[in-house]
Amino acid sequence: MTTKERLTKAFEELAVTQDVDRITVGEISERAGVMRATFYNHFRDKADLIGWGMRQNILYPVREKMRKKDYRGAVERLFRLLLQYKAFFIAISAMEKPFTLEHVLVSNLRAVMYENLEEREISFSEHVWLKPQLICDIYAQLLSSIIITWISRGMETPVEKVCDLIEYLSVHSVQTVLKESRDGTIAGRFS
Repeated sequence: MTTKERLTKAFEELAVTQDVDRITVGEISERAGVMRATFYNHFRDKADLIGWGMRQNILYPVREKMRKKDYRGAVERLFRLLLQYKAFFIAISAMEKPFTLEHVLVSNLRAVMYENLEEREISFSEHVWLKPQLICDIYAQLLSSIIITWISRGMETPVEKVCDLIEYLSVHSVQTVLKESRDGTIAGRFS
């Protein structure tokens, strides 16, 4: 196991037993069996550590499905991997500023989505709103909001239902979603 992996595992173990905001770099380093300065050789701060762990353990394993354009499969894999770390994500969802789970999720989801686009060398419109960075940011924020809501509700909603919701939101306009919400037809889709 690499030093980065040991530090990440140590933080994950600490996070499920105590207040995440109170965990110190010293505690993480001690549990990982390294000097405090070693932490800073690998990470800037706890958010950087969380982001690295999230990319390694959750987002990078999803990339293969993204490469194959299996987006539904990628989203399902993402949520199933999050579920494997349920206690950890519920614990870190309580993090407060300067490092919120939303910040860590959005920045890392955006980065992985953008890497996927760069690998595929997709050309984009010259339209100012259709730039790859903005598209990735919008989808990263949407996905992050859904993930955070799911975590805040104890991650109890089945992965398939969450994926159905994401797929529904991706192909329907806000107007349609609101109309179906008002007239009750949306409830049948996700109950």
